[in-house]
Formats: sequence, C-alpha cells, structure tokens
Amino acid sequence: MLTDVMKEVNRIKLGYFDFITPSLEEDIYNLMVIFLHHGRANFLTINCPSELKHIWQPLASGMIETLQIKEAKK
Repeated sequence: MLTDVMKEVNRIKLGYFDFITPSLEEDIYNLMVIFLHHGRANFLTINCPSELKHIWQPLASGMIETLQIKEAKK
C-alpha cells in the first residue's frame, strides 16, 4: 500500500488508499475511495498503468477534494 488516508470532504467522511498491482503486461496503479451514504458503502475506483501514475494521482486527488452527494428529489 502506498498511502491510506481518512478525511472529511464536504461533510463526507471517507477513506482512501492506493496501491500497485502486477499484471501480465505492466504494473497497474489503483486508487480506492470508500464512504458511507445512508448506511451503504460506496466505492470510487481509479486505475491506470503505473507509469502514468504521476499524471492520474493528482487528478484523482482533485476529484476526491470535490466529491459531493446530491440527494435525489422525491
């Protein structure tokens, strides 16, 4: 595991971690975000070839920082 973080973003408590997994052709960078909403676990996953991690890691971090939950109208 590269990092593991617990934080609050826009009143959403979430945790995320990233890691690299091997595959047949190249290593894969993976980022997993987990948060609860109405008592249900929600997951956001991002992956890319590990050689592109330097591009996607900052973009993924920006996505996490802007995460919002919009309630559906009934």
